[in-house]
Amino acid sequence: MPHLSDKEALSLVLIECLAIPVAGTVPWVRGWKLKDLGFKPTWLNSFAGVLLFGATVLVNLALWETLGHLVGSKEFLRQFAQSISVSIPVAVLLSVINGIFEEFFLCRYLVEAFTKFGPAIALGVSALVRVMYHLYQGPLGAILILGFGIAVTAFYWRFRQVWPALVAHILADFFALT
Repeated sequence: MPHLSDKEALSLVLIECLAIPVAGTVPWVRGWKLKDLGFKPTWLNSFAGVLLFGATVLVNLALWETLGHLVGSKEFLRQFAQSISVSIPVAVLLSVINGIFEEFFLCRYLVEAFTKFGPAIALGVSALVRVMYHLYQGPLGAILILGFGIAVTAFYWRFRQVWPALVAHILADFFALT
């Protein structure tokens, strides 16, 4: 069972902070400008992010209740949650950095890069990549991540606003870590 302490969490923050400039070169090489990132923090978009987080919680509760017994023990996720022991400041830092890193890549970049192939492909590629790097959470964790990802990415597809997706992701990470 993996363990997440402040030390491991700060290592993840460092890795993502180092990866952001590297990952940022791909859109830059493809001609994206800073304004193309779609970063529009407003009170309305923040509130939409809180509502989106609430919607993802409902999706995950439904998935947990309907599929939890089919794909393996719910005990794995309980043990996984118990293996997390990070302080509140580190949980905030990791949640913010990880939420920004993942949603800019999974929603803003991948969806836009695959838009020309239609919504099924764009959302599917984003969902596939999202699930692939959360497989360490076991089959049920992957299904819950898939539910979260579909809800957040569908919202992004419809409204083309990345800020609410960031807020929802930050809240999801924070509550998972605390």
